[in-house]
Amino acid sequence: MHANNVLDDPSRALAIDRSRMRDLLEGFPHHLEGGWGLGEDVEIPPFERLLICGMGGSAIGGDFLRAYLQQKGFHKPLEVVRGYRLPPLGDAAERTLVYALSYSGNTEETLACFEDAGRRGCPRIAITSGGRLAQLAHQQKVPVIEIPGGMPPRTALGYLLAPLLRSLLPALRRSQREAIEREFAETVGTLRSLSPLYAEEPEAENPAKRQARALFQKIPIIYGSAITEPIARRWKCQINENAKQPAYWDVLPELHHNEIVGWEWESPLAERFVYVLLRDPETEEHPQIQRRFRITRALLEERGRTVLEVRPPDETQGLLARLLSLSYLGDWVSYYLALLNGVDPTPVELIEAMKRRLAEG
Repeated sequence: MHANNVLDDPSRALAIDRSRMRDLLEGFPHHLEGGWGLGEDVEIPPFERLLICGMGGSAIGGDFLRAYLQQKGFHKPLEVVRGYRLPPLGDAAERTLVYALSYSGNTEETLACFEDAGRRGCPRIAITSGGRLAQLAHQQKVPVIEIPGGMPPRTALGYLLAPLLRSLLPALRRSQREAIEREFAETVGTLRSLSPLYAEEPEAENPAKRQARALFQKIPIIYGSAITEPIARRWKCQINENAKQPAYWDVLPELHHNEIVGWEWESPLAERFVYVLLRDPETEEHPQIQRRFRITRALLEERGRTVLEVRPPDETQGLLARLLSLSYLGDWVSYYLALLNGVDPTPVELIEAMKRRLAEG
């Protein structure tokens, strides 16, 4: 027990979390369930390629979708586009379905991709809470999945991912659809059971609080594998935006061909790194990935580095529940890091400053 522990003192936590990020994190299971219903009535055209355009908290839904559907046997090309232009499409534009995801509806990169897709003749669907994207979509007779507004985009993952996944179900085989529907129901139930654990239990029994404590005043380096890659990115981004501290991510096995050499760096700063290994159950990981994780941990610990190994709760069975429960844990870790750092997790002043300067021309 830490004396004067801000993590276990609701009044001190509330004084820091003035914008009530906690309420939004607790609401995530409900956002996910509500978002599912919003995607039920969207008609999608036949397509051979799928592009998900977005940035930041809006794009992460596309990352989860890609990782999940690839494991469920979805073999059509699926790419997440972060930027101002679509990739080359050749003569396949009319068979390329483009989703434009912008929570605010005013993300300039996503708006540029939406217009680019229109010029090229791609079928399009917009997912947004409003803004310019909704206006353009309505004007151009493009289907819009309108989601609730008033939240920081990074807290709207449930409203961005669930309708995206639900709207694509008609494009899948019946067996795939049924499996996804079962997994979605399990996922909502799993997250509902985890929410009070992460939100209410004291540090001694709360894995989110314990891991935040381990990362306090440290520099998190987060490693995933093929299936946990989007979760590693999500943890990194949440720590950046909520806790206002540096964090970095990479993925096995690629990092063993470059980043691993950086572990040789002899510097007092290197002692501040904490390596977080995001694991799926070993029954689901490729045998060589299992070996690589074990060797990664050994090599780091031989050099005196701190390593945390994080897995989904044992009771989670389906892939979607494993992915989103591990992501949800990272959301709470970043929240408790913000409390330890003494910063309100909601404001993102430098992002807003960047937008203002870009608008100045």
